Amino acid sequence: MVIRDLSQSGPTNRGGSYVTDHSHQPAPSGGHRLTVTGPEGAITQVLLTDRHYIRSGSFVNVHRLDGVGPGPTAATSALLKLLRGTVIVPCGDLVDFAIALDWYNKIVDEKLGAHTDLADLVHRGKYWYKADADRQREVGLKVADEITEFIGQHPLLKDVDMIASVPGHDARVSSFGARVAATVARDRGNVPIVRCESIQAFRAPAKSLHPADRAAALEGQFRCPVDISGQNVLIVDDVYTTGATAQETARALRAAGARAVASLAAVRTMKSG
Repeated sequence: MVIRDLSQSGPTNRGGSYVTDHSHQPAPSGGHRLTVTGPEGAITQVLLTDRHYIRSGSFVNVHRLDGVGPGPTAATSALLKLLRGTVIVPCGDLVDFAIALDWYNKIVDEKLGAHTDLADLVHRGKYWYKADADRQREVGLKVADEITEFIGQHPLLKDVDMIASVPGHDARVSSFGARVAATVARDRGNVPIVRCESIQAFRAPAKSLHPADRAAALEGQFRCPVDISGQNVLIVDDVYTTGATAQETARALRAAGARAVASLAAVRTMKSG
């Protein structure tokens, strides 16, 4: 298992953060009050894990929820512990929540440093070993193992009905991210894989576009080729940058009938725009 550097949670990391604290005490009206310090995306996951919670107040990343019973359920406690070590990233309204397992770079003296261990694997798989199938497969399996392990620990993601891959920019080639998604689906007990498609056979790679232009360039460009009515779907990818590809993949999945859509990437780039 790759050891993630949890010290990289300072303000220089844009567009994502961890759960840093949670506690509970008796609520004035009975039950308990859960206080969570972390981003809104964490609260979305808590509310989906235990639907008895009712919001009782939020301010500057500190959220209060009133729940039943003397304290959080085992599933809620496990979730909050898990979210202390993974990056919760902003997402569009078609994605219920989005997570990355780690950052792409470390921060050294408030500047971008070397790749994190997980990002190094992704980088080698996407670029260094592009022409070496065996070595690319080796690092791809390591990335997929990290994602698969995380899914198995997450109270919501471990029971998803389907896993979806993001369309690559060239329809003739299976992207590194798509192959990782297929491997994760297999390793999760052959969960059905949904391979979303791009309307165009070839489009400019997202990394070649200015971050502010990506959403407009991708809007309406993806489709889901099968009916997935009522299914809970997890988008699995290697890198999360602006979220534009996840949002458009979610749009295609929703159009095909998906009931819920979450996004999970191996690493999160440090700057989104």
